[in-house]
Amino acid sequence: MLKESLYMLKRRIKGEKAIHRYIGNEEFICSQIVERCFNGIFFQVSQGHFSNFYIRDFGMCIKALLKLGYKEEIERTLTYAMSNYAEFGKITTTITPKIPIEKELKRLKNTDYHDIAFSRNEDNSCKDFFNIAPDSLAFLLYSLRVAKKYKINGLVEAYKPFLEREIQRYFNKIVVKANSKKGLVKKEYFSSMKDHAIRNSSCYDNCMLAMISKEADKLKLKNPFNAFDYKKLIRKYYWNAKKGYFKDDLDNDVATGDANVFPYWCEIFAVVNSKGKIMNKKELKMLKQSVKAIQKNKLDKPFPLKYSNKKSSEYGRFLFWPSLFAKNYEGNTIWMHLGLCYLDIVACVDKKLLKKYLLSYKKQIEKYSNFLELYTEKGQPYKSLFYLSDDSMLWCCKYLELSK
Repeated sequence: MLKESLYMLKRRIKGEKAIHRYIGNEEFICSQIVERCFNGIFFQVSQGHFSNFYIRDFGMCIKALLKLGYKEEIERTLTYAMSNYAEFGKITTTITPKIPIEKELKRLKNTDYHDIAFSRNEDNSCKDFFNIAPDSLAFLLYSLRVAKKYKINGLVEAYKPFLEREIQRYFNKIVVKANSKKGLVKKEYFSSMKDHAIRNSSCYDNCMLAMISKEADKLKLKNPFNAFDYKKLIRKYYWNAKKGYFKDDLDNDVATGDANVFPYWCEIFAVVNSKGKIMNKKELKMLKQSVKAIQKNKLDKPFPLKYSNKKSSEYGRFLFWPSLFAKNYEGNTIWMHLGLCYLDIVACVDKKLLKKYLLSYKKQIEKYSNFLELYTEKGQPYKSLFYLSDDSMLWCCKYLELSK
């Protein structure tokens, strides 16, 4: 983490000069970014300071990448991730190469990629930032299932014992086993999409447990999570039927961005069939209510999407050191990966609104000739005393896919 922190500080000192400017229109800019984010071994999150493998971000992008034709690159990335995870013995949020990618590529030259076992953990570091995260396992299982659908086979079978051990480890460590809240995420700090925040069993984290259970069943893996009905639990503890939104966590009955995106994105509610139609009319109504709640709370202004309409200092608890380093990083700032997942669900119910949002994204991409990580609540590139928004984010593959 020290290496990444120093690089972040160098970019902040340079200011907006550190943001690379690509040539061309918004589609060509995004295409260049996606191409560059594949380093020959795996898809890294960005060409900026997040130049590592993050399973959460990769999982969000995998469908779009496959639809855009990156099947071989996806296979390479998953081979790299699974080999390192298995050798390390744990599934983590991040894998950080300790040696330059160029040196690793030279070592692998003239080697059949399918024969490579990336089991050199002296050169690759698996770590959880900042703690075990429910979504690490969820997005890995999801990615393996999506890849299998695209005829990328063999990984689940090869690593089945390891995957089942990890499913059990996550279950043991994260899930409440007794009392009225059994089945939910424990009242402890776990890393998450909003990883600076200390929340009490957030809606997002429980959506990740639901996704773990669903994907484990689809992959035919042993699944202790299926002892619980997560759809029923999430509806009971998080859906505010009177106000028409999912609340943030067990302690906070407020409508937040992630809480009103992922119950649908994970297809716990408002499941879409093979023809692109939502199968349950009551859940379609819920989805439309969540979109309205997002708009009412101005979480999509000036463009999507904010976690909250309040600064982090005004709402909730956050980790001290990360918050000192990047003030209000996950408060009312605008996050593009969250926004793109929101656009995924908007695409199911309101094509006109989707078009409007995509146009707002197009303007930002062309303004900065790049696809940035996050913006302030007013729509300016985020910066603090020590931190500048990352750029050249892999997430833009989702913009390309949605635009098409």
